[in-house]
Amino acid sequence: MNDFHNQDALRRVIDATWPELIDGMVAAVLDRVIAYSEVPAKDLRDSIERTAGLFVRAIFGEWPTETELDAIAVQGSHRARQGLDPDSLAAGVDGAAEAGLRHVMELAAQTEITDATALVRLLTDVATNALRTHGAVRAALARGYADARAGKLADDALRTALLVDRVLRARLDWAPVEDELRALGMPVADGVWGVFVLVGDPASSDALPIAAHASCAEFVEALEGQARSQPVPHNAIVAVVQEPEGWEESAAAAAAAVERLPVLVVASKTARRLRDLPADYELFTRNLEFAHVFPTQSGNMLDVAAMQLCRALADGHERDQALFFNLMLGDLVDHRDAHDLFPVIEAMATTGTLEAAAEFLRFDVQTIKRRGRQIRAITRRSWRNNLDRHLLTQAITFRRLAADSEDYSPRTWGPR
Repeated sequence: MNDFHNQDALRRVIDATWPELIDGMVAAVLDRVIAYSEVPAKDLRDSIERTAGLFVRAIFGEWPTETELDAIAVQGSHRARQGLDPDSLAAGVDGAAEAGLRHVMELAAQTEITDATALVRLLTDVATNALRTHGAVRAALARGYADARAGKLADDALRTALLVDRVLRARLDWAPVEDELRALGMPVADGVWGVFVLVGDPASSDALPIAAHASCAEFVEALEGQARSQPVPHNAIVAVVQEPEGWEESAAAAAAAVERLPVLVVASKTARRLRDLPADYELFTRNLEFAHVFPTQSGNMLDVAAMQLCRALADGHERDQALFFNLMLGDLVDHRDAHDLFPVIEAMATTGTLEAAAEFLRFDVQTIKRRGRQIRAITRRSWRNNLDRHLLTQAITFRRLAADSEDYSPRTWGPR
């Protein structure tokens, strides 16, 4: 027999044992995945039979069309709406495929093929084609499942985000907002509330939703808002804790959960009444444009007061800022070692001490001290003098503010 006749003989015996094939696949799914016992029997058998038809045609080289795979995706959507979890969906299709392949391989071994080489070739083709089709079917089911879940989650997320927006912008009419929160099971009267804002990096826009989900999970009760682009990309979470003392710990855990992502966070100082949240959010968003001016000394938690200082300073006249910067650091700008010394003075302004600056820059302390002495000789300002330290810090702050505006001059490291 040639390969064509071998395949034809196998196809005939598969057709003759079709009911047994489907029975075996159904039994394998039910044995492997308990959740499928909740699926109506006819629904399960019909879907397995349709999928088995694709498998059988595929092992003879008739690959599923895009339309057929779309139909399989519809099955995945159907399972999502029935409440089946994704692991059960995957385990079910794996169990059915294994049972079906075993049945077909056993039939192939029993066919009247006397040529051992031809039999091996047939079994190899059956296994290879079946595995390839299994991957396509599994992917189609997962695609349909994900689409259905995303649609439901998107609707739920949108309703929640709109509610968060009303919470953070409410002024007088709180009753309907509180009613909606109660409908979601949120303890409006029994807990204390805080707002937690994540600030994204425009260059890593995909990180913000990931960070929002991760932070939200750290609170016992929390609602995730909708990502916004103004004044900078950010997302807000409103959360409730049982006692005011628990807010700081929860906010720290939420910040730690996203420490490896390119986001910064800012949170209410203390948990208060629900009706106090709009004031916190307004303060944060008014100053979020300064989120990257003051690098955080540790972790990713922003200092609200530092951002407010930036607002106060930035509202001053740019010419006065430039004159002050040049008075303090103008001589350093033109020095041949400026590129080595500016990072040191930046680090000292961020951390507060020479030792902490060394750790921040990952230099040894002696290197920082040597460059600190060089900075003192050039600027005639000592970091150990309280007034000089304050003035140097303000000069660096003006440099950072200018770096985000048209008034920044790369040549002079500061305001024009």
